[in-house]
Amino acid sequence: MLEDLYSLGIKSLLVEGGSRVIGSFLSENLADRVTIYVAPFFIGPDAPPAADFTTAKTMDNMIGMKINSLKKLGEGILLELIPNVNAHNE
Repeated sequence: MLEDLYSLGIKSLLVEGGSRVIGSFLSENLADRVTIYVAPFFIGPDAPPAADFTTAKTMDNMIGMKINSLKKLGEGILLELIPNVNAHNE
């Protein structure tokens, strides 16, 4: 599907999803950045941890990221990460 979109001239795609969708894009090297908005509250007593966006089960499966930008946005923080292509399993 991504190749079809690219052939149609679409070279940028916003992907919103949970841990499986985002984790699969990262593990297949299909993402060039990850943007996370951290709000100063949690929704409900059973809310998942805010950073649970990867499918890695061990440190060997972790995807190294670098902070590209960090800024206050409203009451929260907008964090932009880029894959660390110079390090493997950092």
